[in-house]
Order: sequence, then structure tokens, then C-alpha cells
Amino acid sequence: MFDLMPLAEITQGSLRTTLLGLGVVPPLLALGWFGMMLQRQVHGTPRFMKWIALPVLVFTSIFVYVRHVSRLSDPLYNTFGNIGDGMQRLHWVAFLGPLFLCVGLALWGVIHDRREASDM
Repeated sequence: MFDLMPLAEITQGSLRTTLLGLGVVPPLLALGWFGMMLQRQVHGTPRFMKWIALPVLVFTSIFVYVRHVSRLSDPLYNTFGNIGDGMQRLHWVAFLGPLFLCVGLALWGVIHDRREASDM
């Protein structure tokens, strides 16, 4: 009989790597872009350049959520090795993390623009 347990473990490992990559890499890149453009704004870069980081975070969250919903319908995800139990939190962190960072960066940008306008 073909044993699916190793396949489930491989799926769990690749899913965890994918989710960590999606939950960590785009937010770090967006944070770096936002900070760099905030610094360059002082030296004459247009204000809108820093806001390009926010759609990246929103699209990352949407992609992670779609992946999460598609995984819930996969019987291998739900059955073997309780993969679904351990991955639920990682899915929600990978989904909500970029959204919270997006809100934080938006507030930081608005406060920075207001402070810059009041300094003039």
C-alpha cells in the first residue's frame, strides 16, 4: 500500500517555507522601500514614491489568503499528520502581518507628511 505520510510531511515543509517567505520577505522589502523613500523625500524625491510599498503588502495578503482557502479544500492538508492544525496560525500570521504593517506604514507616512507640512 502506498503510504502518503512522507508526502504530507513534504507538503507541510514546503508550505511552511512558502508561508514564511510570503510573510517575511515582502514586508521586509516594503518596509525597506518605505523607509528609503521617506529618507529621499527630504532630498527631493516625490512624495508618492513611498506609497508604492503599500499595494505590495495588500497584494501579498490577498495572495496568502487565496492560498489558505485553497489549502482548506485539500484533503491531504486536513487529514495527514494534522498539518492543518499547525499551519492555521502561520497562515493567519502571513495574512495579517502584512496588513498590520501596511496600516502602520500608512500612519507613519501620514504623520511624517503632516509634520513636514507643519515645519514649513
